[in-house]
Amino acid sequence: MSAARPLGRLRIVLRWLAPIQHWTAVVAIVVGLYALVTTIGVLFGLMDIAKPAGSVVASFYEAVDLADYEAARSLLSNEARGTSDALPGGGWEAVVDGLSAGRKVTEMEVLRVRYHGPQAVAAVAQNFTDGSLEIRVELLVKQGGRWRIERPIDSRDMGEAIRELEGR
Repeated sequence: MSAARPLGRLRIVLRWLAPIQHWTAVVAIVVGLYALVTTIGVLFGLMDIAKPAGSVVASFYEAVDLADYEAARSLLSNEARGTSDALPGGGWEAVVDGLSAGRKVTEMEVLRVRYHGPQAVAAVAQNFTDGSLEIRVELLVKQGGRWRIERPIDSRDMGEAIRELEGR
């Protein structure tokens, strides 16, 4: 009789756990399917893992530092790319070269990013080999699910740009 009692308790516990195990299995299957579909989508180019706005600005200035004109251009919005295309021969290269002014970046840090729906304002600080420091502020727009640089903003006007985007 004493052996039947622990078995009875075990049976009660198992009956209580059974529905929990079913829900756990369902959740695990759903999460696994989501991960599988996402992985397949990324592998076949149907989905992207989008960079945050601050990383896009940092990548842009890394490309500028390396004088990688096409990589820098690829991070521009459609409107900004159209403007760069309208520059006379060698104009885009001159703009990129002017951003570095012959200096190399020693350190770069994303200072702040403010998101406003399909737009964002991002600021990065750059330290250069000559000891100078520059703060770059960019307005970004979301195009095709990715953040793209629309235009630079003077660092003194960052607060004004944020207020404008917030509608204040």
